[in-house]
Amino acid sequence: MSCVQLGVRGYALSKLSLPVRLALLVAGTTLPLILFAGAIIYRNYDQDRQDAAARVLETARNIRIVLDAEVQRMTGSLQVLTLASTLQRGDFDGFRRIARGFLEQYPGGVLLVADRAGHQLFSSVRSDASQLPLRNNLDMVEKVFATGKPVYSDLFVGAVRKTPIVTVEVPCIVNGEVVYDLSFSPPISIFQHMIELQRPDPNWTISIFDGKGVNFARVPNPEETIGKRASPTLYAQMFKAQEAGFETVSLEQVPLLTAVSRSIASNWIA
Repeated sequence: MSCVQLGVRGYALSKLSLPVRLALLVAGTTLPLILFAGAIIYRNYDQDRQDAAARVLETARNIRIVLDAEVQRMTGSLQVLTLASTLQRGDFDGFRRIARGFLEQYPGGVLLVADRAGHQLFSSVRSDASQLPLRNNLDMVEKVFATGKPVYSDLFVGAVRKTPIVTVEVPCIVNGEVVYDLSFSPPISIFQHMIELQRPDPNWTISIFDGKGVNFARVPNPEETIGKRASPTLYAQMFKAQEAGFETVSLEQVPLLTAVSRSIASNWIA
């Protein structure tokens, strides 16, 4: 039976018209070339995608390095401030002039001094400390007193200005003991300007997140997104490694190649 079937097929093929047989011949000749070209195209696409992912990760890393440098500069300046004799002896009127000099570097920033219980003893925006509310991020104050080291907050609403802020907080140490928490809330515009300068292209989406994955600087659409948590696809991935790359969908529902780089010092994420 098999021989008969093959014979029939061969007979049928011989009866095909010349154009059809030529078409089959061409198909048989070009199909391997088409498959080979497709493999090359896919390989090039895959390489381009890997190159793009590497560039995204490098950009995230560079932004994190710039962020760390700025935060370290703030922290170092604040630590110098804590050595002021006026602050160390509790002369807050005398300390105000020194604080004003520091704030000239950061227009719109706010300096606060609090005790262990979170009572505000000094504010750069109000002269009457008796009218100041308790610090509303007491966990940061407690951490400063407990560790004697700088701490960096997540985004929260400030007690005085009622606007979203992050803080850099350092201990004021006298005779080996933490006596005050010196807190600085830098203007958010510093971080916004930072990522705008680092943005390689207008089509890129760049954010700086706090340790809980909340935006406090972003392009595009900062007005609509600052204070919002990362998109669900990004939030699901961003805490799994210090640095990583993956695919996400933005808050605007745009598919993205994404990378994150977390600061060891501040725990903020670029």
